[in-house]
Amino acid sequence: MSWCVAGVFGGRAAAAALAAALGAGPGLGAPADVDPWWYYSETGIAEVVEAGFDGRGLTVAVLDGWIDTSAPVFADADIEVRSFCGYPEGVEGLESGTSTSGVLSPGEIPTGEAGAEVLTALEHGTNVTARLVGNGALVGGVKGPVGVAPKAKILHYVVAGNVDADPDVARCAGTGATGPYGEDKAVLAAIEAGADVITSSMGISFSSAAEEIQAGEVIAVRPSGNDMDHYLRGASPQPGVAKVRGFKADGELPEWLVFSDPETAVVGPGTQDGAGLVPVAGGGWEAAVVAGNSYVAPVVAGLLADLAVKYPEASKAQLVQSLVRNTWDFDHEPSWDDYWGWGAVDVPRLFAADPSQYPDVNPLLGEMGVLTTEPPAPPSPSESESAPSPSASASSSPTGGEAASDPGSVAWLPFVVVGGGVVALAAVVVVAVAARRAQTRKAPPTWTQY
Repeated sequence: MSWCVAGVFGGRAAAAALAAALGAGPGLGAPADVDPWWYYSETGIAEVVEAGFDGRGLTVAVLDGWIDTSAPVFADADIEVRSFCGYPEGVEGLESGTSTSGVLSPGEIPTGEAGAEVLTALEHGTNVTARLVGNGALVGGVKGPVGVAPKAKILHYVVAGNVDADPDVARCAGTGATGPYGEDKAVLAAIEAGADVITSSMGISFSSAAEEIQAGEVIAVRPSGNDMDHYLRGASPQPGVAKVRGFKADGELPEWLVFSDPETAVVGPGTQDGAGLVPVAGGGWEAAVVAGNSYVAPVVAGLLADLAVKYPEASKAQLVQSLVRNTWDFDHEPSWDDYWGWGAVDVPRLFAADPSQYPDVNPLLGEMGVLTTEPPAPPSPSESESAPSPSASASSSPTGGEAASDPGSVAWLPFVVVGGGVVALAAVVVVAVAARRAQTRKAPPTWTQY
């Protein structure tokens, strides 16, 4: 499944229709007054990178679609690619179910509907990693994507497979009833390879590494969905994982992001009008703007790698504590709601605060709205035998921690369209925007220089 507005929602034609309906996506163009590098140049990230806090010495694993490492934006990048998936069925010239290197260029992909799925997964994977280590090279005279952690080592693991197929049917080579999903293998391989941060914008589960994530051995970041259908497909709570959504250049949530998400940790930059790439028929790439929470997750992951460079003594758990505490651009007690999480990431505040002052425990282990500040007590033998499955219910007892001073939680919008198609989703947007704008929202941050 794809998590970006520009991805596959039943094929590229549907993706284009959805993008048009929502006013976002590749090829639509950013407003004339919005720099496509705004998520980098207007948030303080550029100053952080220029100061040398650029991910050097850190390893970030990306679990996504295929990648074209020959694209000019990766000329200076350190990227290691490994595939855990095979091609989907029906792609002429590509053997179904075979394991590939994970590296493709647009010119290698045959035409046709099945080939379009591979092409879209390639576009998605290439753009997600470009938000980490892209060099901003001009493409046809237009700015290409620029990465927020350009010196980090990237482990790019392909877990796309048959992008929108039933995950039990040929999603990944060698998976299904006889073995774990390729994505589970990829998460474990990333940890074994020494990843400091893992990010995935494919809606995968981090369940195979739950113990390592919750223990603070690795940081995991994933995006919220762009619509209710994708939210529902990825709504399982994953304690310890930083789930993020994005704001626009004006500091507001996008008009199409009209539903709440009770798993939101923070809101970061880059969800709309940011520099990206789209494949050209026959080979190569052209510059475009891209939209979707898919492109926020790598920005947040890259910022955490940069933060680790500045504060090498801080633990991974303390880096996440700092992320959720240093939001907005004014002093405040931690507060949470299910649209903005703990707030909008404020880069200057984040890099001015030494994370080692915070508790050395992942803050996202308990109920949202409560920052975990103490390690959870191990269950007794009797509790572990009868313990219920984790639940997203607000009535679940939180891990010992620090409650939000003013949660301001908003009820989950009850109207859901999951099968009515793009036009129906656009209708939901029209109705729900009014409801969303009626919410009392904190003021967006004003960007200051780092």
